[in-house]
Amino acid sequence: MEKKLTDKSADELVWTDLGNHAYHHWLHTRGYSEQFDLLCEKICSTVIDQLSEEDKNDIIKNKIYSDLRDHHHYGHVANYAETMGQQSVVEEVGLKPSDFTGCKSKFKSWKIDLETGTWEPPIPNPSDGKMYHWDDDTQEWVEEGDFKPISRTISDIGGGFRINNNGKQ
Repeated sequence: MEKKLTDKSADELVWTDLGNHAYHHWLHTRGYSEQFDLLCEKICSTVIDQLSEEDKNDIIKNKIYSDLRDHHHYGHVANYAETMGQQSVVEEVGLKPSDFTGCKSKFKSWKIDLETGTWEPPIPNPSDGKMYHWDDDTQEWVEEGDFKPISRTISDIGGGFRINNNGKQ
């Protein structure tokens, strides 16, 4: 942080001279937070008294919207609405928890990971570099056999380039 030094005495300072860090430092390390809270409360009341009812409603709506949008995910907000008896609002928007799983599972045995919304098999896919497919009847991964990389080059199919699957030209 770059230092911002002044030749003013403390009595000559005005509110705009000090940066945010100075206020934070003094309020909280010197015990002035109670006065700051009181100042904020009094100014808040003054501002509210000067607003029209429409402006008050807009400010409240924007504050609630921002808090919901910035601090919660869709599921939290939908659940909150439902606990307030607003199931119809959630239905009107049209999204359901199943929309966050990407798609329907191809297999009855797979379960949804509630953290990621993805479908997970009961047994993890082997990570030995071989190709497998899931057999839901036997509940196991079945090896596809030896994986054979594509051996045709672009020039084999009529292109003017010669790049094969090994990256050689």
